[in-house]
This record gives sequence, structure tokens and C-alpha cells, in this order.
Amino acid sequence: MVPAPVDAADQAPDVRIAAALPRRMHVGSVLLIDATLVNCAEAPLASAAPHPLSICYRWHDPADETLVLEGQRAPLRTVLAPGASLQRTVELLVPERAGELVLVLTLVREGVSWLDEGDRNALVTHVELVDDGSGADLDAQLCARFPPPWRPFAEAYPIVHGRFLDYALELRPLRELFRSGADLPRCFGAGLDERVVEYPWLLSQRLGGRVLDAGSALNNSRMRDSLLPRVSELHIVTLRPERQAAWQRGVSYTFADVRELPYRDDLFAVVACVSTLEHVGMDNRAYGDDRPPAADADAERLRAASELWRVVKPGGSLLITVPCGRYADHGWFATLDVARLEAIAGRLCPEAFTIELFRVGRDGWRRAPASAVSGLVSRDSRREPVDRDGAVAARAVACVRLTKSAGPHGC
Repeated sequence: MVPAPVDAADQAPDVRIAAALPRRMHVGSVLLIDATLVNCAEAPLASAAPHPLSICYRWHDPADETLVLEGQRAPLRTVLAPGASLQRTVELLVPERAGELVLVLTLVREGVSWLDEGDRNALVTHVELVDDGSGADLDAQLCARFPPPWRPFAEAYPIVHGRFLDYALELRPLRELFRSGADLPRCFGAGLDERVVEYPWLLSQRLGGRVLDAGSALNNSRMRDSLLPRVSELHIVTLRPERQAAWQRGVSYTFADVRELPYRDDLFAVVACVSTLEHVGMDNRAYGDDRPPAADADAERLRAASELWRVVKPGGSLLITVPCGRYADHGWFATLDVARLEAIAGRLCPEAFTIELFRVGRDGWRRAPASAVSGLVSRDSRREPVDRDGAVAARAVACVRLTKSAGPHGC
């Protein structure tokens, strides 16, 4: 029998923590560390409200013990009997700072205190943080900073995703790869969703003048900061008001259905529709639209594309990204096939039309021919567990550019 644990707040833990920690890490990287905890005390170790226990870590400057970074929590959810052990995976975020730092892997009693006392309840390691810089090729840089995860990210995923986009959107050589049609480097966006392809691809296009974001996928501080210096006006159309808004920066917001845009013809130099068209005609209750799904979603997608095309000025562009592969109806969105995208383009009669396809694998996102994506179906993030194939959401994404003739246009 395991003795009943005492109240968590009254415990005096004595835990031995072991983990294989590299003594050399790349700045800005994310590592998954397996930590083993052994309860060396005579009483069970429990985690309970109002002061639960978590595994956590801190990075310190060795010169003056200044805190550099406090990491993600990994909560303890089981009672650990005397002498027993457990293993937890810690998502280790490495600071963006080269040089030697001290890493303390320890326990924290939430709302009370850290529990490390020297080496008691802690694993303390001096780590050299290195930055290979631009001297290494892109493959080496990306694989060092964002190594392919060997299991899906959990608590740290938003941080990793944000770090990757901050890095990718500012790296000129990556923009040139998208612009030139060259393949992406190894480890590009490994374990991350299709936004890591859609956003850099969009920024690699000719952007300027008055721009419309149809669907509000670009309505976040990261993309606004990237777009606003490049365009004269940024307009966003979405179904309902959102938490984020940048009225004070001159961004215009309109609330409407993309199938019925309240704009005059030929208004925008660029219309961007990022991961939105696949939701048109589907079950959009989660987005504030209580109307039932359309009987013919293909017809509704064509209707939306026609409206977006209507407001593109002569010589302007319509940029569309969607999850791509074998057609599948997921209820709240669809995986669209190349044939459907080509059919839409055929009805719009652009002067120029291109589709660029990318697919994800365990080593990241790469360009792919249509034959390599035709059998893929997006992961439904609301219903399916994360697969070990590296897909968080879409398994492939299509990036489409349609250019309107500067002269008389139409089929």
C-alpha cells in the first residue's frame, strides 16, 4: 500500500533529478529533454491544489546569477511513493544569447516557492550557448536552431511557432527561395503547421499599394509588423469583430462575408486570402456564422473567389493559400485538390496563374509536385491526434497566385 500523501504545502521534498543535458546548445533552439525524478524522502510526493508541483527550469548568468529565462512548467500529476521514480519530458527553450549560462532543472511549488537548494531538488549544469551565424548554410542553421521534434510539441508549441516565424520572416535568403521557386531547406518548419509556409510565401510576393486581407488570417502583430511597411493601406474583412485590432495603426476593419464584399470593383492592388477559402460553405459556427453548411460548397467557394477577383484592380493579384491534397470534407473545412483550384482559376480567366505546392514530413516542409500531394488529406485538428508523420494540420498546402490583366479582362 502507498501511504496517503500529506498536504502538498506541508511537504519537504527531497528529489533527485537526472537528465542527459547537452553541454553545448544552439541559441534560440528548443530541445525535448527526458528528466527522471526519484523521490528520496520518506513521505510520498504529491501535487495538489492550491499549490501544485511542477518540473521547471531557469537560465542564469553565471557571473551574477541574474535570471535570463524562466521556462515552461511540466506539472506533476501523480503521487510519487518513497523510492519511486517517474519520467517527464521537459520542453527546453534555449535563450537567444550566446555564451556560458547556468541551467537549473528543478521543482516549483506554484504560488509558494522554488524548491532547489544547491543540488537538492535540482540538476545544475553549465551550458555553452553557440550561434553558428550566417556562415553556415540554411540547412545547418535551421536544423541547429529548430531541430525536427521526435514527438509532438505540447505546452511550448506556440512559443516554438512564434520563434520560427520571427526567424523565417526576417531571413532574406528564405524569401529569395520562395521567390525563385527553389526548394526549402531541410528542417524548415519541422513539426509546425502550414502558416510557416503561407506567411513567408505571401511576403515573397509583390506587395504594395492598397491590400485586402480576406479572412483575417494576417490580423496578428507579427504579420501586421511585416506588412504595414510594404503597403500603403491594409484592409481586413472578417465575419465578426476579433480580440486583436490595430485601428491606431491605420488598419481598416470591415465585417462581412467574403461572398458579398462591400467594396467597389477594381479597388485593391493585392487581395490575400490565407487559409480561408477552404472554410467557405462549410460549418462555420466556431467563427460566428450560424448558417448551415451549403448544399454545394464548391459553388460557394467559386462565388467567394469571384468576389475577391472582382475587387482586384487591373494588373493586381489575388493570392490564395489552402490545405491541399485529396479532396475531403471535414465538416468545418475541406482539403481541396488541385483540380478544384484549377477549375476556379479557369472561371476567373487570369492573365497569369501559378500553383506552388508544399508538403510536410518529419524533416520539415518541402516543395512537392502535384503527384506527391494528390493522395494526402489534412489532419483534422479537432478530431485526430497528432500523427508521427510531422503533420500538425495540413499535410500539404497550395499557394496560388492569379494576376489580372492590365487591359480588358474576362473570358
